Amino acid sequence: MKPPPLRLLCDSNPMCYGSSAAMLAILEHVDAICTAMVRDVTAELLGRDKAVDGVIHVDNKSPMAVRDAVDLAQFDAVLVVSNQSNVALYTEVGLPIFFVDVLYWCGARKDQPVWRLAERSFVQQFPGVEERVQKQAYREPPVVVGPLIRSVPAHKAHRTGTLIQIGGARSQWIRPGENSSFPRMVVDWICHNELELPRPWTFAGGREAAKVARQHPLADQMDVVSYPYDEFLNELHGSELYVTTPGQGAIFEGLRTDVDMLVLPPQNATQVLQLQIYEQFGLVSPGLNLMALDPAFDSSLLQSTEERLTPEVLQSLRRIDSPEVADVVGRHLQRQYKELAKVRSARQEFVEFLGAPGGSVVAEALSRWWSEQWM
Repeated sequence: MKPPPLRLLCDSNPMCYGSSAAMLAILEHVDAICTAMVRDVTAELLGRDKAVDGVIHVDNKSPMAVRDAVDLAQFDAVLVVSNQSNVALYTEVGLPIFFVDVLYWCGARKDQPVWRLAERSFVQQFPGVEERVQKQAYREPPVVVGPLIRSVPAHKAHRTGTLIQIGGARSQWIRPGENSSFPRMVVDWICHNELELPRPWTFAGGREAAKVARQHPLADQMDVVSYPYDEFLNELHGSELYVTTPGQGAIFEGLRTDVDMLVLPPQNATQVLQLQIYEQFGLVSPGLNLMALDPAFDSSLLQSTEERLTPEVLQSLRRIDSPEVADVVGRHLQRQYKELAKVRSARQEFVEFLGAPGGSVVAEALSRWWSEQWM
């Protein structure tokens, strides 16, 4: 018996671009009617992508809001990416959960109820992930998958210009233009220092971040845009140089595209921790993390939660918002550009460690499960 179309509810962490980009990397392989819950920056990706059939605007960090706004009985399963807020609600109504943790290496606990309640669970590969899975006493260990990034288009024969990207630049605690000036600082690091990088320059970020970047008096030196995901990937594949914050998906995309890549200072708590790892693996030389740029940075908070570390990151970014630090960052970026050959072998080794993109693995598990329901 051929099963009817799977009706899939999509619930990604609304705090950043990364979880929604990972969701799209899975959905491109899923044969289903996909409805995504969206808010803030997640709406910018999920709300304008061909892999998503419909959206529900709701605060999906609030189970009460989800219960009121979403008829859960209309769905056959839910695909959850790094948002555990509604796990108890889905369990209560009997909606099967397929759970993906893109930051499994990060955080103090990995023994929450979702790991025993989910129908299937998956974790994205990163240094420390496999060791952590082995240490946990799971009924059924999660499947470790490669980078959750969308399939890359064919390499373009001729690449031009520099793509500078900072993601959504927003989270539950970070609001560009209100408590964060990071987008403006990036424009300053690139334009004020008159870096000798391939032109033209394109600055890509979330809509709020782009609005803040455009306020810089030197922003007319670059094209400031907010791309749908596929357009961003096309731009990345046509660029001669990629300048990115040390996010996870952003770095993975640059590595997989095999474009020359420079790394910016971090803009949030997880990027501070990720940049430490990228430095350890030789993907970028030390000197750009907040601990190096800001002598007053409280390193004792590196072992705390993202919620506790974030205010220190925001305060540190305010402290380094100065011409002196801008000069330091500019010199580091220029040095990275001149020394690209020195990090290529390390980057290739990291690509091999991460393995092949993992979106299809999650999608195939969903498909097998759905077929089993109709056998």
